[in-house]
Amino acid sequence: MFYLRTKGEVERDILALDFEHTHIFRPSMILGERDEDRPRERLIIAIWGVLNPLLVGPADRYRGLAGNDIAHAIAKAARHQAEKVRIYHWKEMAALLRTRCSQREPAPFKP
Repeated sequence: MFYLRTKGEVERDILALDFEHTHIFRPSMILGERDEDRPRERLIIAIWGVLNPLLVGPADRYRGLAGNDIAHAIAKAARHQAEKVRIYHWKEMAALLRTRCSQREPAPFKP
C-alpha cells in the first residue's frame, strides 16, 4: 500500500509542476530477466506470463510488459509529445510500440 500511495503522491506533485508536457507511465507487471535472484518474483512472473494473454478488455491494463519494451515506449513518447498530460497503461504503451517512427527504432511490438 505504501508504494501505491507514494507513487500517487509523486504523480500528483509532478503534475503540479505544470511542465509543458508530462507523460506518466503505469506499467502493471514488469516482465523480463533480473540480475538479482528473487525466487518469489520469478514465480510470479512465470504465472503472469500464463495470465497475460487472458487479460483482455478492461483488464488489459494489468498485462505485463518487458522492461526494455517499457523503455522503448517511454523513448517514443518523449520524441512525439502532442498532449500536455498523458497517462499510459498497457494499451497505450503497446500502441506506441507498434508504431515505427524512424529507421533506427526496433521492430514493432507484438503482444
